[in-house]
Amino acid sequence: MGDPVTMLAIASTAVGTVAQIKAGNVAEARAKEAAAQRELEMQRQQAQLKRESAERKARNRALQAAYGGSSTGRSALALSAENLRRDADNQLAVSVTGRSQSRAFLLQGKEAKISAYAGAADTAFSGGRSLLKGGMSGRSSSFNRGYPVRT
Repeated sequence: MGDPVTMLAIASTAVGTVAQIKAGNVAEARAKEAAAQRELEMQRQQAQLKRESAERKARNRALQAAYGGSSTGRSALALSAENLRRDADNQLAVSVTGRSQSRAFLLQGKEAKISAYAGAADTAFSGGRSLLKGGMSGRSSSFNRGYPVRT
């Protein structure tokens, strides 16, 4: 067994590294959950837009049936075409916005995970370097003062 200070440094490095890895995994999981929630919200919005579109189409059909081929009927037809265009635009906007936000959540999660993993690697490297410099070199350091130095 090594001296207590070296063992404490090793344990501290290991705990710090594992904690950072866990934080990265948690960040990624939260981002995935946010992306899934955004997908559900997008699907709900699209369903609502489709319902509204179907209601407008039914109203337009009723207008066309009521007014036939008169000039008012042509106005109803123009209104119907405008409504269809607007419905398509709205559905496309919801779809594109929802997917891009969902993708952004996933990318943020990956970025957080990579950052945490880099921090974990840095912690492990720094801990190992400090152990090599002072804790295990056989010379006295500020960490092992008061303890006998084994050579």
